[in-house]
Amino acid sequence: MNEFYSIGEENKEVLHPYQLNNLGSQMITASFGGNRRRSDFWGDDQTPAIRHVYSKVTAEHYDGQLTNRLLSFKPIYELEKLLDFHASFYITRKGGAEEKFVKNIKYVVLPMIQKRKEAGVCASLVNEWIESREKLMASKITNLSAPLSTNPVDLLFKTVHPIHFEDWSGRDFEWLVFSYLKSQPRFINVEWLGETGQDGGRDIWAYSNGNSHCFQCANYQKLVSKKVTDDIDKLVNGQTIPHSFILVCGGAVSATLRDTIKSYARQKGIVNVDVWSGRELEETLRNDAPAIIERFVNGEPFPDPHKQGKEIKQGRKLAVKTSDSFVTEDFNVVSTSKESFQAWVNKFLSNINSFYYTEIRRHWNTYTLREDSPELETIIVTNLVKSIDYGLLSMIADFAETHLNYDIATMAVYNRPHLSVRNKEKEGYNLPVYYHIRFVGILYSAAIRNRVDINLLSHNNKHIRSIFSGMIQKMIANMKPDQSSLSDDQSTGYHWLIGEIFSITNNWLDTFNEDEYFTEKSSYVDYITSNIKYCLSELYNGEKNSRISQGFIIQQIYYGILSDYFSPALKDPLRYSIENNIIVNIPERLIKPIMEFALDEKYAIDLDALFAKDYPLDLDKTDTDILDRFKAFLLGNFSLDNQAN
Repeated sequence: MNEFYSIGEENKEVLHPYQLNNLGSQMITASFGGNRRRSDFWGDDQTPAIRHVYSKVTAEHYDGQLTNRLLSFKPIYELEKLLDFHASFYITRKGGAEEKFVKNIKYVVLPMIQKRKEAGVCASLVNEWIESREKLMASKITNLSAPLSTNPVDLLFKTVHPIHFEDWSGRDFEWLVFSYLKSQPRFINVEWLGETGQDGGRDIWAYSNGNSHCFQCANYQKLVSKKVTDDIDKLVNGQTIPHSFILVCGGAVSATLRDTIKSYARQKGIVNVDVWSGRELEETLRNDAPAIIERFVNGEPFPDPHKQGKEIKQGRKLAVKTSDSFVTEDFNVVSTSKESFQAWVNKFLSNINSFYYTEIRRHWNTYTLREDSPELETIIVTNLVKSIDYGLLSMIADFAETHLNYDIATMAVYNRPHLSVRNKEKEGYNLPVYYHIRFVGILYSAAIRNRVDINLLSHNNKHIRSIFSGMIQKMIANMKPDQSSLSDDQSTGYHWLIGEIFSITNNWLDTFNEDEYFTEKSSYVDYITSNIKYCLSELYNGEKNSRISQGFIIQQIYYGILSDYFSPALKDPLRYSIENNIIVNIPERLIKPIMEFALDEKYAIDLDALFAKDYPLDLDKTDTDILDRFKAFLLGNFSLDNQAN
């Protein structure tokens, strides 16, 4: 094997196209025989047996495999994605030093490329990548005020890596669960009975609302029912039957095993039974107690459970106090030049505890800039012109897309079914790129409400029409194949984020359409629908590649666009913009199912009824005029004439 690269499992398909293939422990280096055919005494053809010569697979074989991948990478000008992918794996997953990885590429892989006749452009681009990495590392050394890691992906990934409970001892796993229960106000008198091992089938005992709860911990990657049933028997034999029994596991738990455990416990008189898998525990911690993950998982010493609640509260107070004047004191200093501004933006983007992330979290249920977000207001209201001139939007877009490029690490959190949490205030914030999506939404919403036309503010940085579509393109590329058949309840974190993007652009449309904010000559008339157009273009490509379902596209188009198009309240310039930026660009293969759904959802009619003008009797003239206009536009731009007959 080779420590530097992400390598697939032996005899299995790779999880991602950038991964290297597992070569096993040995490989064929030469073969003899099998080239001549002859007949035996009976006239039957015989082929001499083929003999192979094997050699041990070494790290150099994987260097050679990466060399071949780089030489054949398409498009060649994007080969840094392949290098960034493996660099991220080595640095964030293996804990390796960036300098060591860069040296391996410089002194091992690059010479291999240069020996090849077709080296040319590939060698130049790899050398450019090496030089850019070396400059970045040099800046980290000279800038003593920078955080320990200035790689934004590294910092964000610390919060999203799957927790490998299999590496934990049973005692530490119990300690984690105990600390979580101690941090939750609903549980009182929490006792860690399993600390000494003599627990009588009771690892942790707690109370809530006068009821007793037994938490039994089982940190096994493959749990067997006998272990659990033995613990239940100990409980019953000790005559300590709790109100509820909760089995907390470190690994996966099958539906059959869950049913077996629950059935057995109920037979023994325990009525309330629950089972948490390792991933369910992880999500619970991320939603309810992220500070515990910081302490137990991200390198901090294991906490004293009795002091933890107090320490968390003090830590939060300190964080708030530190960030209160972060922008207001520094903005005039850091905005003296484009370079100093961008260095400052990178600094707060790279710090997950900065005001940027803290204040965005407060906007979980609104795109309107909140009064308790003074730092964001300083950037996107008070100093919006300077922020745009200095490339703020481009930086946010690049930062988000860079994060999505490191998809082997993000797969675990993005590429699994999205869990709708009970506390909606926390939903989505376990997906790091959601912060940047939300920020763009808030920025444009604030600009529209303040009647500020961003396109007229700056000649250097006009609207980035692809700011969201670029993110969607990365998300779809990172999705596992054959996602198009997923039902709504199986959709992944990527699908959820895309839906949020369409909710944001729909909010822009609704806000700008209000009389208070609408101006016919504003660039928003075209910008909002163009932004949606580019996003939809990525969905159409994803549908062709079986990563996005037709049903998913239909939902986004109707609820994000056509529901407004059919509204009598929509201003005509916006309706015209929807027609010429969005509807006209719907692929022919999708136009009929999309329109059938939209017409049925809005008016309970189909295309045949539309073309026959068989409208519901309760529609007023404004609605019928919109339908007539819609019909004329469809017939003028699509091959649907047969539907009119």
